[in-house]
Amino acid sequence: MFGWFRRYFLAGILALAPVTITAWLLLKIFRTVDGWLRPVFTRAFGFAIPGVGFVTTILLVLAVGAFASNVIGRQFLSVLGKMFQRVPLASRIYVAVKQIGDSVIGSQKNL
Repeated sequence: MFGWFRRYFLAGILALAPVTITAWLLLKIFRTVDGWLRPVFTRAFGFAIPGVGFVTTILLVLAVGAFASNVIGRQFLSVLGKMFQRVPLASRIYVAVKQIGDSVIGSQKNL
């Protein structure tokens, strides 16, 4: 009777997972970077500069993307992935997130 509910609910979770994980991760990175840089820039310039953490986070993500796109970066990420797969709890999380990411990237390549 509620098979449709379970099917659509699971489909909704699987559709939202990559977006939610990405947004959460970017927010964590932004808050960390902003927390580190705000005092430095406030001390250096005597006032807080809005947006420094945001701009730095965008540049950091772009730099990681550029690194991950070259041969050395792909090899590094492969080694890092193999390390994560050896850790019991981390391996399940890593494999699940990687599969979701690969399926989203794969579906975007087909567009």
